[in-house]
Amino acid sequence: MKKSGTNPPREDEMNAIVAAIEQSLAQDFPGDRAERDAMVAAAVAEANARPLDDFAGLSPEQMGALLYSPFEHPELVSFAEGVAECPTTVMSVLFRVLADTIRAEGGIPLTPKGNLPLRVVADAWAAVEAAGLEPEWRPGSRRKEDDFPELHVTRLLVQMSGLGRKYRGRLQLTRSTQQKIERGDWASIFRELLRWHTREFNWAYQDGYPPLSTVQQGALFSLYLLARFGDEWRPVSFYIDAFERAFPVALDEADEYDGPFSAQEVLRNVWPLRSFMRFAHPFGLIEERDDPDEPDSLLAFERTREVRKSAFYDQAVTWKVPG
Repeated sequence: MKKSGTNPPREDEMNAIVAAIEQSLAQDFPGDRAERDAMVAAAVAEANARPLDDFAGLSPEQMGALLYSPFEHPELVSFAEGVAECPTTVMSVLFRVLADTIRAEGGIPLTPKGNLPLRVVADAWAAVEAAGLEPEWRPGSRRKEDDFPELHVTRLLVQMSGLGRKYRGRLQLTRSTQQKIERGDWASIFRELLRWHTREFNWAYQDGYPPLSTVQQGALFSLYLLARFGDEWRPVSFYIDAFERAFPVALDEADEYDGPFSAQEVLRNVWPLRSFMRFAHPFGLIEERDDPDEPDSLLAFERTREVRKSAFYDQAVTWKVPG
């Protein structure tokens, strides 16, 4: 994912950095310019390493790592360290269906549009239901790949990530992926699916809202919020508020929406849809329940649901920062 130009330093961060520089220079007045520059650099580094309340205790330096290269900072966060077998999550179960079918039949013949055949879609529905999982529900037909959003996304991720490829009209696994399955390296497969979903797959695909790139760019911060606060049930609105505090620019992006909703309403619709329903949920990272104080199903999702991190979360995501 390319770095966005829509996240300038926050005013409070800049004030802290300026204050640190002024304090440092007020204490000493070195005559050598190199020494003075080093002093300024040290003051800036100290400010960047300082935890911020708006970042839920992360420093600007740590937040930058999460935004731009989260999978390259194992000193901050690592993935799938506790995954020893195929996880019982929607995304992993669907990958397993595709992989088992490919291996049994020498590939899956795709339709002229590149979609999975009806029988594979039926097998995928059956596997998810047999595992006791609940995919995103949509009224209507359940026959085609397009009727099953998580299956559609899984098939796209398999091809995008290089775990599989289309060859002569059939979906195949790469040799590397087959070797991972044979040796039971489900951690590596889970990590690749997660990485490509967060960094390369277009989260705005299919939902009709504006891009709101900050929502996807902040995906790992959303997972951090779950680690930080997800030991107990909390309303979805709690997490939306925390995300908005960290990234007020998301409201500016939401204001690009040309429709009947305000920027605030757009963000409160988009963030839980993309971050929870279509990301954390299919990867098995959250549990959901009805909010006992807001039982009316006609209300917005963020007002009717509570979430907490799942039992599987700590196997999938390991944070190396104080909670």
